[in-house]
Amino acid sequence: MSTPRMTVMLGAAALTLLSAGCATKGYVNKTLDPVDQRVGKVEQASSENRSSIEQLEKGVARVDERAMAADGKAEDASRQAQEAGRQAQDAGQRADGARQIADNNQSQVQGLSTKIDNLDNYRLVATKSVQFAFNRHELTDEAKATLDEATSGLQDRTNYVIEIRGFTDSVGNGNYNLQLSQKRADAVLRYLTVEHSVPLYRVHMIGVGDVEPVADNKTKEGREQNRRVELRLFAAAVDGASNLQAARTTQEEE
Repeated sequence: MSTPRMTVMLGAAALTLLSAGCATKGYVNKTLDPVDQRVGKVEQASSENRSSIEQLEKGVARVDERAMAADGKAEDASRQAQEAGRQAQDAGQRADGARQIADNNQSQVQGLSTKIDNLDNYRLVATKSVQFAFNRHELTDEAKATLDEATSGLQDRTNYVIEIRGFTDSVGNGNYNLQLSQKRADAVLRYLTVEHSVPLYRVHMIGVGDVEPVADNKTKEGREQNRRVELRLFAAAVDGASNLQAARTTQEEE
């Protein structure tokens, strides 16, 4: 075969191969382009999904934070409500106590009002008299026995007062007799307060000398009766019928 012919044949073969290769590459490109497009879309969708997931996770995190904050606020509110409940209970107890105090005060005021209204209702419920020797102010055993009897039961009484008045006979100077009568009254007062624990504020004492004789000073027997200390027990109607009844009983015993 001649060289020119070979050259032509080789060229033709080369053209054939080149033409076949171009056709194959075009086919491949035509086939792969749609795949690449789908892959691109999948990757884009995947990327969008990842972004959505991230946004969702962030939203969930925010919701969790809000839920935790809400739980904290709920716990605080619960504690505050419990504290408010305790304070309300304490306030209620204080109110009850205040009402009780007010009721007690009202009762005391009413009782005091009753006592004030009855201050002038003291009545004489018992009278005793003790005698003294001439020119003496010491208590005799008989006088002490009389005072013991007069003070029996006083510890069970309330709202009473005792009046002590000292006297002498008409023998001697008037000023001296006045001082002697005071000493005799003082002797009775000391015996009642020391031996029988009679409160001093319940006792009123005075010496009046030789005035108000109960017998004739011209006779020895009369002068003996005038050398005396009179003790009078007064009780008020403050404590009701029981106190008055006790007073009547004592007076009847006299």
